[in-house]
This record gives sequence, C-alpha cells and structure tokens, in this order.
Amino acid sequence: MATTKQIQRMMRHPAEYMRFRSTGQLPKGIVPKSPLLDILTRIPSKDRCRMLGFEINQELGYAGRRRFQTVEQAMRWLAPDSEVFGSFPAESWRIKGFCARLSFDDVVGHCACVPDDVLLRHRS
Repeated sequence: MATTKQIQRMMRHPAEYMRFRSTGQLPKGIVPKSPLLDILTRIPSKDRCRMLGFEINQELGYAGRRRFQTVEQAMRWLAPDSEVFGSFPAESWRIKGFCARLSFDDVVGHCACVPDDVLLRHRS
C-alpha cells in the first residue's frame, strides 16, 4: 500500500511514476539516522520539550553550530519525518564519518537548562 508521501513523490517526479508503472516499485525515502538521533529517540517527547537551550555542533556529529529552543525542536530538525523524500537540512550538515556512541550526559552537556526530575529519570 502506498503512503501519501510516496504518491506525492510520484506526482511531482515523473521518473518515479514511470518506474512504478513499469516495475511496480514505489519510491523509497531516506530514513534519518545518526548517533544523536539514536539517543534522542530514547527520551520521551514530554522530557525533550522541557530540556531547553540545546546546541548541536561537531561534538554531536554535525558541522557548524545550531541552537534550538528545546531538544524536541532539534529532534524535528534532525528527523522531519520517519521517512524523508528528497533532501533535508540536517542530512546536509551531518558529519558522515561520525560514529561515536553518544549518551544522555552528552545531550545534557549541550543543554542550557535540564529539570532535575528529567535528569533523575534518564541517568542510570
């Protein structure tokens, strides 16, 4: 079954539609992946919204510096959707060779303010 995103992709890109008509293959999107995204997906959304002043930089696997109001906002920049068609900003800024394993403490170190109850819940 085709998703709405796949149908939209075929409507905007005739080559994708022709491949679907000739082979039956639906367009495939990119699944956003990075060490930072792996650790952020383990933190519940309600806690990500309460972690303020998050900065993404080279230490977290991305070129340049980006500052976000909350970790949740950064998460939406890193992965706008579960499957992305075409390019998206975070992928362009990701350091492709970065493979360090990040921890919750790495995320906390790049936040300006993290509530104590969030720290207690996720540090183990």
